[in-house]
Amino acid sequence: MTPVLAIPTGAPLPERWSFTISTALHPDDEKFFRKWYPLVQGLEAEFSLLHIYEGFAHKAEDRLAEFSSQLEDAFPDWRARLELRAGEKPEQVLNGYLGEHPERCLVMFYQKKSFFAYLFNQSHSLQMAYHTRNPLWIMK
Repeated sequence: MTPVLAIPTGAPLPERWSFTISTALHPDDEKFFRKWYPLVQGLEAEFSLLHIYEGFAHKAEDRLAEFSSQLEDAFPDWRARLELRAGEKPEQVLNGYLGEHPERCLVMFYQKKSFFAYLFNQSHSLQMAYHTRNPLWIMK
């Protein structure tokens, strides 16, 4: 896995880091997290887990709490604020979130795509790198 930190021109680098991990609650997210967290574990940073959902909030809330609990089991010092946002278009929800939190570094886990998906589907990571002023950390 390769960590990629994209810092847009004009993005402020904070004295104290705040990270928002955007998760689709995909089974591979925990694997990516296990590679990413040791890179920042020594920092005195604030962490949030953000999940964008469609449908029922209580199901999304339960799944996000379960994911956070798994991370706490693996990393006893891990603590994060859990955040849920509803929306059909994740890129719009993320842009709104980052506009509200310009001090946060967005962390995204890149899922492998088939060749067809790579050619014809939009990349949320790529869009975030070009359309925000927030630092973006991608684990691929």
